[in-house]
Amino acid sequence: MSNGFTVLRRVDSKLHYNFMNIKFKYSHHYEQCLNEKAVAIPRAEILAKISAMDRFWKLRGPATEKAFNDVTGLSFVKKEIVCYLNSGRTFSDPLTLKIENEESMQNNLVHELICVLLMDNEIGFTAGWETVLERFKNETAATKTQIGIYAIHLLAATKLFPEWIKNINSYPKSPDYEKSREIVDKTGADEIVRIIFPKTATKTAVKTTIKAAVL
Repeated sequence: MSNGFTVLRRVDSKLHYNFMNIKFKYSHHYEQCLNEKAVAIPRAEILAKISAMDRFWKLRGPATEKAFNDVTGLSFVKKEIVCYLNSGRTFSDPLTLKIENEESMQNNLVHELICVLLMDNEIGFTAGWETVLERFKNETAATKTQIGIYAIHLLAATKLFPEWIKNINSYPKSPDYEKSREIVDKTGADEIVRIIFPKTATKTAVKTTIKAAVL
């Protein structure tokens, strides 16, 4: 059996979600290539983190992907992905997580999976994404990119992990990321998502209107 879990399948209303399997692993070679001054991590700690992230994705992965789909209308292109654990860095391509406390790793995983979702669906080539870039053209490239990612992360976390909001708002502490948060807070996460994914925003608005009418 691999360190990942088999793909989960569930019929939800009229939609069929084929959930993505994540195989969490540690590679000494990857660690050495990635971190010039790699920190030696005890084998027991590595195995414990792999087990913890496996458990998290098994329990919360389906709901997380459902939230991503509700917010963006997108599904993951790949049905399995490898996530490399290491001592120093976190990024999305290839999916890589720094070993630290479990809540930070979980939060970082969700953030980087949004990047994977957008990249694999080539959202960077869409009119909606270009509109956001143009609207905030005077900002740095990093800030413009993070605006959409942060907006999605905020809306998904509000659905799933409201206790994470404080951590999301304080991570990471770089001027570009802080500026993207300021823009999303001022503009509204819903508005940013509406620009990038107009069809999804319209469907959400219709559902909300119908629900309000029923109530």
